[in-house]
Amino acid sequence: MSNPATESLRVLSFWRDLEVFNIPTAPSKRDATEQTKITTLRRGARLPWQRADFAPTETHGYVHVVYLGVADMEDLSRLLLKALF
Repeated sequence: MSNPATESLRVLSFWRDLEVFNIPTAPSKRDATEQTKITTLRRGARLPWQRADFAPTETHGYVHVVYLGVADMEDLSRLLLKALF
């Protein structure tokens, strides 16, 4: 017979493992809209909030989201499967 604390730990462990392997996909240029601009930063490039075209105005402000360590999910999956099998 299993103990409730052990079962709870097993469920939490499962959810943790699921989150580790469920890496969110960063948006790409094709996800851009009139209100959402997607840019890929390269070494030495100015950050978007340092550029004049993203300067806040009286009517508009900007929210910037930065994705670090972005990699292609297919490449990550392939590497993981290669390591496991």
